[in-house]
Amino acid sequence: MKTNYLKSKFYIWRKQTRIYLAQYPRIFFPLRLLLYGFVHERLIAKDTEIVIEGFPSSANSFAVKAFEMSQPHQVKIAHHLHDPAAIIAAAKSGIPCILLIRDPEDAIMSYLIRFISQGETNLNNSINIISNQLNKYIDFYSSLIPYQKEIIVADFSEVISDFGQIITKLNHKFGTNFQEFIHNESNVDKCFKLIEKYNSQAFGKGKVVEKSVARPSEYRKKLKQQLSIEFKSSEIQNLGDCAYEVYNCFQTEKSSEKLAENIR
Repeated sequence: MKTNYLKSKFYIWRKQTRIYLAQYPRIFFPLRLLLYGFVHERLIAKDTEIVIEGFPSSANSFAVKAFEMSQPHQVKIAHHLHDPAAIIAAAKSGIPCILLIRDPEDAIMSYLIRFISQGETNLNNSINIISNQLNKYIDFYSSLIPYQKEIIVADFSEVISDFGQIITKLNHKFGTNFQEFIHNESNVDKCFKLIEKYNSQAFGKGKVVEKSVARPSEYRKKLKQQLSIEFKSSEIQNLGDCAYEVYNCFQTEKSSEKLAENIR
């Protein structure tokens, strides 16, 4: 019990420290590079041209690959850190930024199913696992509510249906000239193939791993149905309601600093 308590306190302290330091990019950028140099190509830094970030399983891979394949040259993108501090640092530095967001249940179910499929967790104590992810979702997005005006917020449904329009909004807001993604069946198929290629190289030794690949999978739909029942349990209803309150704040595009303060 004491170990879990200390881990919880450390997690809170670490999160608050990152968010605080993100408000001071001159300190934040070099410190992140020093601590996480092994993923330096994904980190936000002085030469970052765009930040594409969101909670896990919020179309992060699709958005990054769709953006990359649309550009005539390589663009320095900060992505896949799943850290709100990266968004805050971008907002403070004026770096073009797309914040990805997805319905809490869909995002959390999709994320957990990928780990269950990989054998890294199981359905035992699923209520506790879901509760933990709900807290992380709330922490992630509530800390970003005050920065909505400095970034582009892109819902999962928009990303997978018309990502080109999101790039148009980004160009209009930041005065950039990024090429739009032509959202048609052919390009979407190419994007998924790029995701599959990465998945096979990173996890499958040359073969696509259906259990974890970051695109739609029939295999995972069955697991989602089972977990969805647990998600609606009365034991975590309050957490679920809070997560949806945060999510809806971004949907309505209203400033909700009061909500953020109440959640913290």
